[in-house]
Amino acid sequence: MKPRTVAILAIIGVLVAAGTWFASRSEARRSSQIEVRLDQAVFADFGVADVTAISIRPDSQRTVNLHRGAERWVVDDQDGYPADPTKVLVFIRNIAGLRPRLLTPHDGDLAPFNLLSPDAPESGGIQITLHGEGDRVLADLIIGMPYSPGNSGSSGNYMIRVGDDQVFVGGSPIANEDLDSVAWIDRTFLKVEDPRAMALTRGDKLEWAIRRASPSAQWSPDFQLPEDAGLDERRAAETADGLRWTAYAAILPADDEDADFSAPQVLRVETFSGPIYTLTIGGKRQKDGQYPLRIALEWPADAPTNPQVKERFDREQRVLPNWIYIVPAFTVERLICDRSRLLKKVHRLPPTNTAAGGGTTEEAADPADAGNTIPSIDDLTQPHQPIAGDDEDDGMQGD
Repeated sequence: MKPRTVAILAIIGVLVAAGTWFASRSEARRSSQIEVRLDQAVFADFGVADVTAISIRPDSQRTVNLHRGAERWVVDDQDGYPADPTKVLVFIRNIAGLRPRLLTPHDGDLAPFNLLSPDAPESGGIQITLHGEGDRVLADLIIGMPYSPGNSGSSGNYMIRVGDDQVFVGGSPIANEDLDSVAWIDRTFLKVEDPRAMALTRGDKLEWAIRRASPSAQWSPDFQLPEDAGLDERRAAETADGLRWTAYAAILPADDEDADFSAPQVLRVETFSGPIYTLTIGGKRQKDGQYPLRIALEWPADAPTNPQVKERFDREQRVLPNWIYIVPAFTVERLICDRSRLLKKVHRLPPTNTAAGGGTTEEAADPADAGNTIPSIDDLTQPHQPIAGDDEDDGMQGD
C-alpha cells in the first residue's frame, strides 16, 4: 500500500474516533440532563440505612469524616467520639431527598459557580461524599456559591454531581457551622436528677458533704458544723441542682496533657436510682477560664433494679470515662463551692432558767442574715412553747 494511502486511512481513523468521542460526550450530556430532573431526587438509589461513612471537604485544609461503628456513628476527626445520631440521620435524609429547584445551563466553565474541587483556590466548592458497604460511593456532590433568585423564587446553592456536567440549584443540606468536626459530636452529657448524697474533697480534706432521705426531702449536713452555723438548705439545693444542667464545651483524649490535675477537687455523687458518679475537677485553664473534668462511674451491688437506668448507665460507662471534658466555669463553680457558701449564721442564746430550775439553749438567726436565712421544716411545724414564768406573748427572757 502506498504511503499516501496509509496516511489518508490514518487521518480517516482519527476523524472517526474523534467523531465517536464527541458523540458519546453529547449523549452523556443528554442523558445527564435527563437524569437530573426538576423535583426528582438527585440520588435515588440508596437509603439511609445503606450509608456507612460520610466525608465533608469544605476546602483543601479541612475535612470532616464520620463512620458508622458497631454501636453508633463516631467522628473520626474527634478521636472517634460519638456523633450526634439525630444530626447524622437528618443530614443523610437531606442528601437522599435532595431535589433540583432549577437547572442551570453553562458553557462548561464551573469556576464562576464555585463548583470546582475543594482543592481549587477561590473557585472550589464543598464536596460531600456518602459511602456504603465496601466503600461504594452512594452520593458525591459539590455545593457551590449561593444562587440569587431574582424573580424566579428559587433560592439555594449551585450544585453539581461529581462526574456529571449538569449544574442545578438546590437547598443546601449542610449549614456553615457543620463544616467543623466539633459540630458533629454528641452533646448528650452527664445529667443527674436524683442525687442522694454529695461530698466534695480537696486533697485529703473534706470541704463539705450533704445528704437527704428522699428526693423530696431537704438537704441536711453530713459534716461537722461550726457552733454558730447551720446548713443553708436553699443553697444546698442550688448546688445539687447544678448536676441537672451540666454541659461541656470541648473534649480531649483521656491521656491528654493539656489538662492540669495536679491539685484536683473530687465530687462524689450517690443517687437514689443506683449509679455513683465521681467527678474529678482539674485546675481552671488560663486560656479560656474553663475546667477539665474526668468522670468515673460505679454501679453498687445493692442498687435498685431498673432496666432503663441500667441501660443508660452502661451507655455512659462506655463513653464518659474515656475522655476529658472541658466544662464552662458557670457549671463547675456551683458544684465546687466553698463550705462557707452552704452555711448560714445562727446565734445560740445562753441557757435560760425555767420554773423547774433546768436550763435550755435556744437558737436565733443572725439579724444581719435575715434576708438569707430560710427556716427549717422543724421551725415551721413546731408549736410555740412559752417558758414557764414568762408571759404567753414572750417566749424568751429579756437581756
